[in-house]
Amino acid sequence: MANKVTHMLATLVISSGILASANAMACSSDAYTGSVCLMAATFCPDGYVEANGAPVTYQMLKSVLGSDKLPSLQAPAGTKYCVSVSGPYPPRP
Repeated sequence: MANKVTHMLATLVISSGILASANAMACSSDAYTGSVCLMAATFCPDGYVEANGAPVTYQMLKSVLGSDKLPSLQAPAGTKYCVSVSGPYPPRP
């Protein structure tokens, strides 16, 4: 159940653009912690981890996600969904 909720939350975040990077969801060096981006490669850049459902080891990212696990997102072949682990804390609406 928790994995379904995480997946639904990540889908909502991506589709609504709430935490998406400013450059059309491209991985950016100035992204907020917890931002999700799509990388057109088989790896995530520095400052990002793959959105593969693994346990979160970054305390600030746990706070942003509200979960102990990363979202588990399926990307098209040759691409990866990546989650920012560094950067500023997202502002509250």
